[in-house]
Amino acid sequence: MLVGKVNRGSINRNDLLQAIDVEGKKVDSGKILKIMKKFGTGEVELDAAHAGDIVSVSGLGQATVSNTITDVTDFDPIHSIPIDPPMLNMTLTYNDSPFSGDDGDKCTINQIVERLVREAEDDVSLKVHVDPKTSDKIKISGRGDLHLGILLEKMRREGFELSVSPPEVTMKEDENGELLEPIEIMTMEVEQQHSGAIIDSMNNRKGLLIEASDLPSGNTELKFDVPSRGLLGFRGFLTTLTRGQAVVSSEFDRFDDHRGEVKKVLKGAIISTTKGNCTAYTLKDVEQKGQLFVAPNFPVYEGLVIGEHVLDTDMEMNPTKAKALTNIRTQGKEEQIKLQGHRSFTVEEAVAYMRDDELVELTPKWIRIRK
Repeated sequence: MLVGKVNRGSINRNDLLQAIDVEGKKVDSGKILKIMKKFGTGEVELDAAHAGDIVSVSGLGQATVSNTITDVTDFDPIHSIPIDPPMLNMTLTYNDSPFSGDDGDKCTINQIVERLVREAEDDVSLKVHVDPKTSDKIKISGRGDLHLGILLEKMRREGFELSVSPPEVTMKEDENGELLEPIEIMTMEVEQQHSGAIIDSMNNRKGLLIEASDLPSGNTELKFDVPSRGLLGFRGFLTTLTRGQAVVSSEFDRFDDHRGEVKKVLKGAIISTTKGNCTAYTLKDVEQKGQLFVAPNFPVYEGLVIGEHVLDTDMEMNPTKAKALTNIRTQGKEEQIKLQGHRSFTVEEAVAYMRDDELVELTPKWIRIRK
């Protein structure tokens, strides 16, 4: 069902109409099967609708937001705001970890594909690509890490288990073969004391400050020209820095010359060497090597990332060893071990954090990063 306002003329049931995009190019054509209009909380079916009516029609399968539905001989589109193109890609597959099927009840690739296709029917910014050659992998494209993160979180809560690859930004090539990347205009209102740190972070992300102004409220408004790939993980940084007090908006602007590598300040990973439950006894040793991602009694398996190494190299450790108990006193000491606490991730944070050789494993109960 397509919802819109009749701009001029009239529309009748069984009319043969077409949909055109903002440039006047044909997108779809078909016969109008139903015309529905809301009256109060109900809906009635009409035989015809006229200029000024807001109605829903069925019969066109490919038409979407910003398209104009018109006579098959008319190629004059109604002006509308174009939809921002999808700029971030992720590859999804089923969860093949040793704990697969422990938490969720939707674990097959067919269930995942069906759910994504259903979502794409309502979400005009989401694109789903299923390659027949690699039928166990699905590529999804969306507006950004928050857009796709919300979708993955919804699926996780619905009982799906899946693995997510590192995100990639959609690139293009110009006529000379030069690489072009999507550029966004980001506007944010922040307290003046935070503007210096934000400008410095944006510079590291290849962003350019194009405007800064003081507002009557005492805050500062900053406007940046920044690559889409530079915004991965920025939301978490901004939320922490400003304690959630920033007001931010961004919109796609253009494809422009590639601005070079955006360096991720990532340390190495601490990787589990065995399957089992973590113990405080061994996590105390792991904690000396870096920040923990797990806590006592957390289930782990071989290849799971259990922490961030203080150095930029990976290391392997066994977090499941228990202290040999010889008497009651040593058993009591196990309970007195105090850890500094572990870092937990949201879906967006985990997707932005993971390295190129890692996956994020999503289940209804867990968000894990693994090699």
